[in-house]
Amino acid sequence: MSALKAHEVDRFLAGKSLPVALYLVYGPDAGLVSERARNISNHFVSEAGGSMNLATFEMSELDGDPGLLAREARTPSLFGGNPLIRVRNVSGKIVPLLEELLADWPDAGLILESGNLTPKDKLRALAEKSDKAYALPCYADSEADLARLISETFDGEAIRIDAEAAAMLRTSLGNDREVTRRELEKLVLYAQDSKELTIGDILALSGDNATIAIDQVLDAAAIGHLEKLDRALGRALTQGIDAARILRAALNHFLFLRQVLAEANDKGQRPADLLDPRRHRFHFSRTNALKTQVRLWDLKSLSEAIQRLQDASRKQRTARETGDAIAGRVLVALASRVSKR
Repeated sequence: MSALKAHEVDRFLAGKSLPVALYLVYGPDAGLVSERARNISNHFVSEAGGSMNLATFEMSELDGDPGLLAREARTPSLFGGNPLIRVRNVSGKIVPLLEELLADWPDAGLILESGNLTPKDKLRALAEKSDKAYALPCYADSEADLARLISETFDGEAIRIDAEAAAMLRTSLGNDREVTRRELEKLVLYAQDSKELTIGDILALSGDNATIAIDQVLDAAAIGHLEKLDRALGRALTQGIDAARILRAALNHFLFLRQVLAEANDKGQRPADLLDPRRHRFHFSRTNALKTQVRLWDLKSLSEAIQRLQDASRKQRTARETGDAIAGRVLVALASRVSKR
């Protein structure tokens, strides 16, 4: 068996010498798949002193010429050493070709890039069962992975980032390693002279900043953290986010919390167990905050909060006082209700 767990892959690839074998790099994080495939090919090219030929193909090229893979794998490098082949966007159609190669392995380096594969997928099963292959899963970075990447990136450039800015940065990253790398590289360039990154810099430069800022407002209000709410709301309004948008987002958020609690009651389950970032489309870094929120609120109090937010939204459209004041007052009232429990 050559199947690695997701948390084992980086340690495995950091080894001094990788075996010349078949590497199936797969998973939903396309950026991480590409990065690890590139690291494997770079390892072999470097280890061979640059004498290893790298041939790169798309799966569509193999579809048009089924014998191409075997020919490349069995043709010695012009510069000596083992053949090295990288195939992108691999599908299950390659399985018969791989079965033929694995039956008489030509001692070639073969790197295959694929999307998410279930345990029953024939391609994944083949790689996991073969003693000549390694299956390397690539899933979206966890919060610990992101913390490590952020620390490694900025420490390597002697750039200081405060804890609050790092926490905000983690909420805007993580769905795709390639996107994460680009965002971190952008921040490194920005901070080359100052050698420092603040929360204001992160808000100005990273991701969907309005969504990040509003999520911080909502989580602070629903958890009852008045100090954080004051800071988050101030940042959101300073950033130019309209108070009406904040109120709409707050209303949708409390409706969502009520939906989770109602579903949990119907199914006889704990509300926290129903929170799934893939199903409900929230960033995974908010999972613990949302679990706290469904513990702090009940259906009755959520219905009352929803009514207050609806009233505030109507008032914001017609009242003479500013929408900022109306939004701030109702969110503080909701947060105060939770903080007193």
